[in-house]
Amino acid sequence: MSVETVRNEIKNLLGKVNREGIDRLIEFLDKTDFYTAPASTRFHNNFEGGLAEHSLNVYRELKELTNGEWSEETLIIVGLLHDICKVNNYKVEMRNKKNPDTGVWFQEPYYTTEDLMPLRTWRKISNAYFRIYKTYKRRIIFNKMAYGRI
Repeated sequence: MSVETVRNEIKNLLGKVNREGIDRLIEFLDKTDFYTAPASTRFHNNFEGGLAEHSLNVYRELKELTNGEWSEETLIIVGLLHDICKVNNYKVEMRNKKNPDTGVWFQEPYYTTEDLMPLRTWRKISNAYFRIYKTYKRRIIFNKMAYGRI
């Protein structure tokens, strides 16, 4: 998925949220690297745009798992913003790497972190996400086991 496609989908979803300050949040995200940052330095979605794509995937997973039992606004906020603490957290640096075939050294970019978000903000959003996710993931697994689909 392109960075622009993910950006547009996220902005459309956030535009559905009818809460005070959502317009400022959308503007804030535009001023950060939310749409271009990786989700991690070495693991899931560690590529340009990975943070936004990962957040969109979490929203979709929550929507599927909860099957309409939570409000759309709650799922949008929790899913899309569960990693908001990672904005402006990554920077690209260069490192030396040896080509295993030729033995020639070259420079390659990689992501490092620079944590700027207070931990308590991240905890509040992440706790809401995990509370929803754990409840529904268990229910899905139980139903699959009960009906012989696992």
